[in-house]
Amino acid sequence: MPLLQVSIIIPTYNAAEHLEEAIKSVVEQTYENKELVIIDGQSTDNTLEIVKKYASDYTFIRWISEPDKGIYDAMNKGIDFATGDWVYFLGSDDTLKDNRVLEDVFSDATHTNNDIIYGGIQYKYKRTLYDGIFTVDRLRLHNISHQAIFFHKQVFALLGTFNSKYPLLADYEFNIKWIKNPKIRNQYISRIIAVFDETGASSNQADKDFLKDKYSLFERYLPEELTLLRPEVSILLINTNTELLPHLFKNIFKQSYPFFEILCVDPINTSNSQAIFQQYASQDTRVTLLSGDEEKGQAFLLNKAITASKGKWLWIVTPEFHPVTTFLEELLPHTEQGDTIGLLMGSYQVQHYSARIGQFPASYKTEEAGRWTNNFSLSGEEAVKQLFLTYNPILNSGVVLINASVLKTLTIQIQKGDYWDWKLYISILQKSQLVYIASNLGYFLYPKKIADKKVRIAKLEIDLAEYISFFFQLLEVFPVQSSLMKFFIKLFTTRWNNEQNQSKIRVGHIKLLFNGIRHSSKNYRKFLYRQLIFNKKEFATFFKVGIQSLTSSSKDHPSNKLQKSAEKIPYIVKMPQQVQKHRPRVLHVIANFSVGGSSRLVLDIIETLEDIYEQEVVVPVLPDSTGYTGQVIMSLGLHQSSEIDTYFKEFRPDLIHVHYWGKGDYKWYELFFKAAEKFAIPVIENINVPVQPYFSTAVKEYVYVSQFVQENYSIPTTEGIVIHPGSDFSLFTTDKSSVDNNCIGMVYRLDSDKLNENSIDVFIKVAQKKPDVTCLIVGGGEFYNLYRSKVANAKVEKNFEFTGYVNYDQLPGLYERMGIFVAPVWDESFGQVSPFAMHMGLPIAGYKVGALAEIIGDESLLVSSGDSNQLADLIVNLLDNKESRLTIAKYNKDRAQKYFSVEAMVNSYANLYKKKLER
Repeated sequence: MPLLQVSIIIPTYNAAEHLEEAIKSVVEQTYENKELVIIDGQSTDNTLEIVKKYASDYTFIRWISEPDKGIYDAMNKGIDFATGDWVYFLGSDDTLKDNRVLEDVFSDATHTNNDIIYGGIQYKYKRTLYDGIFTVDRLRLHNISHQAIFFHKQVFALLGTFNSKYPLLADYEFNIKWIKNPKIRNQYISRIIAVFDETGASSNQADKDFLKDKYSLFERYLPEELTLLRPEVSILLINTNTELLPHLFKNIFKQSYPFFEILCVDPINTSNSQAIFQQYASQDTRVTLLSGDEEKGQAFLLNKAITASKGKWLWIVTPEFHPVTTFLEELLPHTEQGDTIGLLMGSYQVQHYSARIGQFPASYKTEEAGRWTNNFSLSGEEAVKQLFLTYNPILNSGVVLINASVLKTLTIQIQKGDYWDWKLYISILQKSQLVYIASNLGYFLYPKKIADKKVRIAKLEIDLAEYISFFFQLLEVFPVQSSLMKFFIKLFTTRWNNEQNQSKIRVGHIKLLFNGIRHSSKNYRKFLYRQLIFNKKEFATFFKVGIQSLTSSSKDHPSNKLQKSAEKIPYIVKMPQQVQKHRPRVLHVIANFSVGGSSRLVLDIIETLEDIYEQEVVVPVLPDSTGYTGQVIMSLGLHQSSEIDTYFKEFRPDLIHVHYWGKGDYKWYELFFKAAEKFAIPVIENINVPVQPYFSTAVKEYVYVSQFVQENYSIPTTEGIVIHPGSDFSLFTTDKSSVDNNCIGMVYRLDSDKLNENSIDVFIKVAQKKPDVTCLIVGGGEFYNLYRSKVANAKVEKNFEFTGYVNYDQLPGLYERMGIFVAPVWDESFGQVSPFAMHMGLPIAGYKVGALAEIIGDESLLVSSGDSNQLADLIVNLLDNKESRLTIAKYNKDRAQKYFSVEAMVNSYANLYKKKLER
């Protein structure tokens, strides 16, 4: 039986940059009976030179070049020009997945007995797949990529060609036509057909004409199927402002996505509001008024509406919100990620009756605001942290879609109170993920006084008394002793300490605190008393300081607590034998000069450049057990602004190098930025952790620890450079040529800045899969006991060794025992433990977060954040593949030496210092 001919059509216009890759992917196909048709729109770059070169070498390539009316006009020309039995459309910046695509599709008669064959695609840069069988329900929200579809040519004879009315989504209309057409047989095959460049123009623009017509097309071609589908969205409309109620109905009915029901509850319950509801219910069958029980209040009515809802997603909205007409159309396509998503959320504005006063969350003036200017998805626990760090960008439920199935598994009831939405969202996110869309999806309209109050609440710019109330209302949403509860308590202690620094703590605040504890449930009350009164550890100190503020005028640092060093034996700083006379002076400003990577970076600069720069370090409080000795360290606390001026006059620094952490130390750093401005001293600001930089006119260079931090946290109007932290590899090297070690391990502070309570899970799962493996956990911290407990509960203690904190010079020996270094982190700006492992010749396997991929230069050993099952399987496979580990070991060692050595880092800083001082 002769092979069927396949015509691959590539429409092009000024596509020289990527076209050759697309052509090669067709030329290299093992399937012989193929035809490549290139339809060019009279390109003005060297597209035609590329086309002619390949056409002269391969007789199966045919082409034309003439003006066209867009991509679908070109595709239609390709249909007429093609001679094959089957037609396939490939973008000029896309490629076929591999050289056997056509062979696999057309060598199987069960495939070619159909009129349409479709598979999946892989995104070129995200590396994720867009795959699976399409139903009408799925097609409502998501198009089938034309790069995944093969059409028998008779399909176009039956349905016509692409409608050029739709400049970007004519293939979507065509898919609606055939998906349930009884005359067209279609088959899905489990095969990735193409690699799709998601950065192309058509991927990032909206086809407004198609969106306007989309659901009339469904009604025209798929009327029977639509009647069988349940509503995708249940809109729970709560009447809080009868005057604005008609405006909300009009905005909802203008939605370009019509598959919803509206369940109305009316706690106001006046004759006017009831008449408005009855009017709209009589006009549209999608509207239902849940009448009765109005006297029981809004919370009861809302729970009643949730119980009655049929939609997959819930949209709780009040008349104050004015959604854009594409609100649902923009959010719902992101549900493709599945039921792991608990919340879909967009950006919005707040407006009073005369002016808009802020875009949220993009306008937040906090170090965390940068994250909210782009789309992202987060695991639930990290999402909760980000919401609090950005001071609740969820101003109102109107910009949130809730996954009904996730909500109903929680058996949670909405309760009365100002913060019911916070409680609801936090509860949901502890079981699911957040997806955020940066698009502005509408605005909230309030009288000016209420609008201002809403903004203050959203940013938590409320007085301490209300903040205490807020704290206790939300506290019991978190399980006792969970990492999120401890995180929440730390945020509260930060606010308390900030108030203490400004001498704002009053007896009334102490009473509110005691009353809050006293009225907490038994389990929480016991835990809070222990943490706030009896426990002397880190986050209990705020209570004692609060009491002290009423009885003394102590000038100690706000926390009144000395930092603890993990190392018992101090490191002796190496000073040069000779130094230059009258050398420039550099002041290092760092909030925590202990044993972390930022502190080590400062030491490396001091040790290497002290002969040409006189350097001192200033901290807010001296460590009680210093990790270093032999270096001048000054202690200047938050209350000592006048002493800072005096110190600047005495030391007279020529350059200030700020190692910025932001977060809780923001106010302390601010003193030095203001002093630098006052004395006109240039500042280099290092951003060593994922926070937005401090903006100051004194800053002459922003230095980011990684490209990840620069891309996600830089101030848009500023420039900056990336200097990776350098590591001293003189200790972290090995002569061993073997990678037989059946040992995996990690080296971290076991704290919530990088790890979470589930980070140990991957080690447990590897131990269960490989009973002879050793898991070496190096470090101490808040999760130390929890990890040991989880290991004991899993009955794999014999596989584990917990070292606690160790001295710096012990680390190389511990690395040497490992065969694989594991990085189960939830955040990573740039940890030096990874370059250490790389230089020791260790493969690094972990989660695809932060700068980790940037450090190791290879994503193949990284999996989706939090997927401990996938990571465990990857590690087991790697343990069983010695040859692969040897290859990775050599690559890692070479990469570490080239990019992350202390020599490379210090050379970069030496050049930067010189450049800034010359100016």
